[in-house]
Amino acid sequence: MMNGAVVLGVCLLGVMASAAPAIDAKAEREAAVKAEQAGDPDAALRHYETIYDSTPTTPAERVALRRKFAELHKKVKPNEDPAQAGVYKVKVYVFRTVAVGSVTNTYNEKQIKDVNTANAAWAAEVWKASLGTCRLVWQTVVIDKPLTRWGGFPHPADCTPYFTDMKPGEVDHVIVYGLSRGLECNCWADTWGPCCKGASYGGFNDGGDGGTCGDGEIQVHEWLHAIQMTMEWHHVYPDGLLINPDNGANCGADCYRPKEDGEGLYNWYRHLMTTHLTRKMWKELSLNRLPDNPWINKLGLCPKFLVLGPFDATNKTNSGLDVPFIDEAGAAPAAGKNAGDKVWREAIRGGSFLDLSRCFYPVLQQGAYAAALVQSPREQPAQVHAGVGSAAYKVWHNGKLVLTHRNGDDPGNANVTLSKGDNLFLIKVVNAGKWDWSDWGVTLQVTDAQGNPLPDIQYALPGEKAGGATRPKRGS
Repeated sequence: MMNGAVVLGVCLLGVMASAAPAIDAKAEREAAVKAEQAGDPDAALRHYETIYDSTPTTPAERVALRRKFAELHKKVKPNEDPAQAGVYKVKVYVFRTVAVGSVTNTYNEKQIKDVNTANAAWAAEVWKASLGTCRLVWQTVVIDKPLTRWGGFPHPADCTPYFTDMKPGEVDHVIVYGLSRGLECNCWADTWGPCCKGASYGGFNDGGDGGTCGDGEIQVHEWLHAIQMTMEWHHVYPDGLLINPDNGANCGADCYRPKEDGEGLYNWYRHLMTTHLTRKMWKELSLNRLPDNPWINKLGLCPKFLVLGPFDATNKTNSGLDVPFIDEAGAAPAAGKNAGDKVWREAIRGGSFLDLSRCFYPVLQQGAYAAALVQSPREQPAQVHAGVGSAAYKVWHNGKLVLTHRNGDDPGNANVTLSKGDNLFLIKVVNAGKWDWSDWGVTLQVTDAQGNPLPDIQYALPGEKAGGATRPKRGS
């Protein structure tokens, strides 16, 4: 099951994520038909996939495209070279002992081996379903220090402090196992978005059968929640491409219908992975790389920042929002440059916003800064949007404070006048203490008064030379 309480709220004012991408679906369909007629199933599949993952489609059109995918998958040779696949990194943590109150449960070696067997089966399902375009790389770490807190399942707030070997932004997904016999359980497994040092998170109540299945089915089920969050909340793909696995094989009778012989749901999960995701979607699945799709590119977001932090905001006024951890008006960020005992370093926006939990740990009661340049060919009016979720933040433009936003529903925006040349934007974000990554994130979107991205600006990192080979283009 997916944790329903953790819902991302990214508000990018004036630019709709569903805006039509500049890809001609009719031309793609004609090219797909020609490729089929020419006996080139791989090219045909790519054109049909482009319609699916890069143009607006109706539910009926998506069903028809999925049928084509299922038909062509049988004719397309899968990629067999792991080096050509996208890499999705998973860290598997097994608490050898759970000791809560009067209950003490300890894994034996066979049960730990069963966990690894289940995860290997999960990785094999991903490789097969993605036609060799996504390689799930996983590592198991057994934690010998007992888990002594239990929130109905291995909760990320209780477990993350144990993950001392994992750096923020190091992996895409974390999966945690704990023996739950005799403990109160609110689910058999729960999945969260990227709340664990920037990784999405799945926690499993293991009843003692080691891996809880062995064939990877529940791992696949829970992971489908995680990748649906990634696709829709971060990569801004339209709703309806990937279906919630809790729907009980309900993605429409014309799309998938389980057999009447009482088959389980595993074949439906395979259907979701095989025909509800394209090879492009599989390859860019990671939150540690910039996605490239028309919906997110249309937003014109800053692709990377210099970041500085974390700063302890415990017991600080307004969660540290009004406490200057550095010379905020006079900041001059540059990669590798010190600001007190912290160092400015580069961080990419892995989805629709930069998740600061992927940059720093701890997360709760912390503050951080992000800086970027907007390069304009002339002086011109603009609006700046920087808010994510209900985060509290401040924005400076060329040293002048232009926006202060305290916790609330509307992230807000600021009217500014861009100078010709470099415009430095410094954004300070504080986390008031919720276990919610969307309260400690940042985005930067510079638009016109109507909320449309300015076509003639470029984003760059402070300290980059103008015209440098590494300077990112707008919305890349």
